[in-house]
Amino acid sequence: MRPDTVQLKNNLTFDAIPVQIMDKKVKELRGRQIPLVKVIWNQANGDTTWELEEKIRGIYPHLFWSIKTNFKDEIFVSRGEL
Repeated sequence: MRPDTVQLKNNLTFDAIPVQIMDKKVKELRGRQIPLVKVIWNQANGDTTWELEEKIRGIYPHLFWSIKTNFKDEIFVSRGEL
C-alpha cells in the first residue's frame, strides 16, 4: 500500500481536511451559548475534535449540506468538558 501524499509547509506542518461532521452540541460559557461540532478529520484512525461551528461552517460549508437531522437537538451544558 502506498502512503498518502501530504503537502508539507516550510515549518513541517500540513493542513488536514475534515471528512464529516459527526455530532454537535452547545456549550454554555459565562452565560453565552457556544455552538460546537465534532469533526472527523481521519476516519481510518478515528481522529476527531470539537470545533467552533461558526469557524468550520465558514471554512467548510459543504460539510453542513449533508447533515442529517438525527443530531441531538437538545442543548448540552458541559461542565468544562468538551
